[in-house]
Amino acid sequence: QITCDLEQARAATRLAHLTMLAAYGLVVASSRPHPTHLRLNCKNWWDDPRELVMSEQFIGAVTHYFGEPGVAALTLTDGPLSTGDTIHVKGATSDFTQTVDSLQIDNESVESAAIGDQVGIKVTERARSNDKIYVVTAD
Repeated sequence: QITCDLEQARAATRLAHLTMLAAYGLVVASSRPHPTHLRLNCKNWWDDPRELVMSEQFIGAVTHYFGEPGVAALTLTDGPLSTGDTIHVKGATSDFTQTVDSLQIDNESVESAAIGDQVGIKVTERARSNDKIYVVTAD
């Protein structure tokens, strides 16, 4: 039989939530060294961090997907895109988030692309024509 008091149970629950938030990169250590003194970028530690601290900006759509290399061709209509950005690909059957590691314009690697550019990015999952592309940012 395992017994613990209410305060131990609450501490274990907080630790589980902090571990989940750390996996999303949403925990920022404060100036105090003890792990119980963590400052979160959300209102309450029990709130869903994805709803509280992340926002998405529509930047364009997929025009074509190349299956063998796993590359999606995008047209940027509403915003720029840079390597290192986190994007959300959302469509009728597609729904995934990834970091942009490779960005090309006319088979030339570039660091960023502007509105109106047609770019190719390596994707981790299958994308489909007309899938919407959003840049995910922390509020």
